[in-house]
Amino acid sequence: MKKVIYLACLAMLFSCQKPGFRIHGNVSDVEDGTMLYLKLVGPPAVAIDSTVIKKGAYRFKGGDTPKPIWATLSFKDKFVPLADLYLENGDIRVSGKRYQSTAIGTRTNEESLVFNRDVNPLYGVIGGLHTTLSQYTGNSEHVKDSLKNEIKQKNEQLEQAEMNYIRTYPASILSLRLLNYKSARMTGQQLKDAITLLDTCFNNDPQVIRMREYAEDLNRTEEGVPAPDFTVTAEDGSSFTLSAEKGKYILLDFWASWCAPCRNEFPNIARLEKKYGGEKFKVIGISLDKNLDKWKQALKEEGCSWLQLSDQNGKIAKQYAVLTIPHIVLISPEGKIVSKGLRKDALADKLSEIFGK
Repeated sequence: MKKVIYLACLAMLFSCQKPGFRIHGNVSDVEDGTMLYLKLVGPPAVAIDSTVIKKGAYRFKGGDTPKPIWATLSFKDKFVPLADLYLENGDIRVSGKRYQSTAIGTRTNEESLVFNRDVNPLYGVIGGLHTTLSQYTGNSEHVKDSLKNEIKQKNEQLEQAEMNYIRTYPASILSLRLLNYKSARMTGQQLKDAITLLDTCFNNDPQVIRMREYAEDLNRTEEGVPAPDFTVTAEDGSSFTLSAEKGKYILLDFWASWCAPCRNEFPNIARLEKKYGGEKFKVIGISLDKNLDKWKQALKEEGCSWLQLSDQNGKIAKQYAVLTIPHIVLISPEGKIVSKGLRKDALADKLSEIFGK
């Protein structure tokens, strides 16, 4: 009888426990007295709590958190966190070494472990291959082709891993974030189909609503469809209308002064403009800068010789479904979209294929 009463009291105790998250952490190689901060991922990153590590242990707790919130455990003035985790109701256990700790115990944190095992490493591999290719200074076409083929294979592997994850965890906030991230690499129809894989709990989520709108924008800018027309003021104050340029290939380069990869692409564009520019090929830069002074300063610094337009209000970027930059669109003499998103060697190869040299 006493055992029954004890168990009944224990059940009542747990049933009365207020919902919230509880972080139980242990780290093996951090000095006692070190401050640890619980931060919400930004921008900007916001510290919501702090504690002192004692004998390798630390604790945090918070109120009712029914939806997962992305956060980090970080040291003061350190860029690399001790751990990434998701705050949600339940007991979260974090263990490991400095900068190599993992969180388990709640649904989203368990799902994050699978993502970091099956999907995340591929981003680093592909990024490393791109760096190797961009820094290769030799003349061997075999080496270049081998790297390009490996990049293609890894991208296919990544695509399969990403979609497998979304299918396996359709109700995970990580699947929603993943699809939002990869949407820039999808066609309109691919994005529409992928959205249907998500659980219905996300139907009215703002990210899903934006992705549906973006899918429609993508469908209007697929390869082979007429390029959306626009009229805008050029840097020199003159008026420019895209449709007036029919009869030549047009390269639209969407960029901004604050985008380092965009500006790193300029030397490649300059070489292509010098090689093919003339009556049959024209390069047009379209800046997304809100600050026109910074745009003009960047143009002086870079010394761009091709026409530059300002899309300060983002209207043209919206027409062309530009989600990330740099973004390059190639338009045919008939005014139809030939390709999107090509850069560096891929762009050079495409123009060589068109002009035969």
